[in-house]
Amino acid sequence: MYALPLHQNTGYPERLTGNFDQSHYLLNTAKSLIRGSRRQSMQQRFEFAKQVQTYSTQLENTSDVVFQSIKDQTVREIRQTPSETEAFIRAMSLVRHVIFKQTGLKAYKTQIVAASTMLDNCLAEMQTGEGKSLAILLAAGTAALLGLPVHVITANDYLAQRDAGHAADIFKHLNISVGVITANLEFENRHTEYKKDIVFSTARELIFDYLRDSVSKPTKTNTLHGIAQKLTTQQTSNTQVLRGLSFAIIDEADSILLDEATTPFVISAMGKQKFTPDHYQFAMDLAIGLTETEHFQIQKNHRKISLTKKGHLEIESQNKHPVGLWQVYRFRAYLVEQALSALHLFNLDQEYLIKDGEIVIVDMVTGRIADGRKWSQGIHQLIELKEGLEITDDQEQVIKMTYQEFFPRYLKLGGTSGTLSEDHSELNHSYGLPVVKIPLRLASQRKNLAEKLFLTREAKWENIVTSIQNNLDGMRPVLVTVGSVEDADFLSAQLKHLNIKHVTLNARQNAEEAKIISAAGLTKSVTIATNIAGRGTDIKLSDKSLKTGGLHIVRCHLNHSRRIDRQVNGRCARNGQPGTVETILAIDDPLTALYTPNWIIAVLRGVYPTNKPLPKRVSKLIIAVSQLRAKWSARRQRWRLKQNTRQARKLLAVRGTGY
Repeated sequence: MYALPLHQNTGYPERLTGNFDQSHYLLNTAKSLIRGSRRQSMQQRFEFAKQVQTYSTQLENTSDVVFQSIKDQTVREIRQTPSETEAFIRAMSLVRHVIFKQTGLKAYKTQIVAASTMLDNCLAEMQTGEGKSLAILLAAGTAALLGLPVHVITANDYLAQRDAGHAADIFKHLNISVGVITANLEFENRHTEYKKDIVFSTARELIFDYLRDSVSKPTKTNTLHGIAQKLTTQQTSNTQVLRGLSFAIIDEADSILLDEATTPFVISAMGKQKFTPDHYQFAMDLAIGLTETEHFQIQKNHRKISLTKKGHLEIESQNKHPVGLWQVYRFRAYLVEQALSALHLFNLDQEYLIKDGEIVIVDMVTGRIADGRKWSQGIHQLIELKEGLEITDDQEQVIKMTYQEFFPRYLKLGGTSGTLSEDHSELNHSYGLPVVKIPLRLASQRKNLAEKLFLTREAKWENIVTSIQNNLDGMRPVLVTVGSVEDADFLSAQLKHLNIKHVTLNARQNAEEAKIISAAGLTKSVTIATNIAGRGTDIKLSDKSLKTGGLHIVRCHLNHSRRIDRQVNGRCARNGQPGTVETILAIDDPLTALYTPNWIIAVLRGVYPTNKPLPKRVSKLIIAVSQLRAKWSARRQRWRLKQNTRQARKLLAVRGTGY
């Protein structure tokens, strides 16, 4: 059950295909039925965990010399016979023992169960505060002892560096090397880091390094393009940085595999410019003169703008500029639609910021700056024009890939998160990863207060400020989560006016994250944060804060998925500690406004007072319907992206530039 086959004896091990189709899904479903009931499987895992605990306890009385001898013998045995269960138990026991000696933390049974689950090509759902980080260390260390190069994938560079530092201090006692890949790491250093046994990185850095490696791989010679490339270029493995895709452990797996899987990753290069600055300027000038409803319609559900018949007629008449492609009507219409999107769908301090005179994208899932990322098809350049910045060059796509194609290429894949069960079917269908729920070690003490939905944003913010003041009077720390940098600034201004001390944590304060989080659990502290504080953030509470009721969370926006809301809730009441969550929303917040018809909002405002929350049943229905529609919209978007990328690959294969 826990056997780990060694990676293929090739220079670049990976699966031949990255696509999981319906046949893979059916096969995985059949396998899960053959393995027996979930309860029996969990019983087996807990029995395994008990044996690991027993053996690692025996190791506590051994000398360093004896420990090293046991380690060497275990490594020899398990690499010769990977299916040997007893050697596998000893390997994880060695890792558990070293973690205990270096940190004083003994892995609980639930953490051992989670580690074995990840090693078994599954996703382990562990509730926040149950010790996912230690479970990941157990799984990574065990796999490294088996000889598998391990990639541990975290949500951001900050967490990658933090976790790699902790792991390096622990695993040096097992002669396991640890590396870390961050966005600012140079190419030469990447090659060195990837040679190490365990490498911590973000998914974004891994997929881009894989794509760069793919570009440098020798091209198949079954096309004229491939033959020409082979004759005219000298390709060597020295240009590749990865050692292949052997085994990956994904922390916050649902965020990476689902929430961040709606955008393809593209390697671009300078090529012939399709659009010129004059094209952008003509399109923007024309778009500014168009009127919504009369000339164009905004489909907010799909973040799309479409021209009306009158809009098409207006653009058709604007052909007086003798600039190349501008004379072509379809070209003009397309670029004007892009300009309208830049004007009406992309907002400063929400989807992007201006930093050092450049447009920087804000990842709406994590709340962090997406370094190095640019919008394509002229959108980025049109936003630069809209904000009065210098227009940068557009680039030509060389190679493209999605997470749905990338991660199934790993020979072994596992991961963990506190919020997986809601989308278990999609995770199994797209990636072949069954979800296993790990039981709680300690009962949760979290109290979820009733959700409040107001009819106006003014009433919402007034109620939020009152909640903050009430909890400060009770000597409790408060974390307020908002949907955008703009909302953070608005609330901050209100608190300043009332002389309430607070700090903000968003894409602008990315570098100060560790300092801000370290103080967020102190008595009477107020932290305003975007989704940057939603995952991988462990807020340590002072003893006084624990006595006064723990951390109080005020959620001021509705995420597109209940999973992300649960992640935010998980910042409080960890490890059996007390804590409360309060949700205060307005019906004209982005998500509820998007999926609630205007006539329903008008009726509600005519029936209920605006200074009080709507009845619970009404609030629950509106919130549930909004999130359900958003969830299915995101799922459709991921499915369309997967299909479009498959079609693009077929075209690239015909041209001889496939990968």
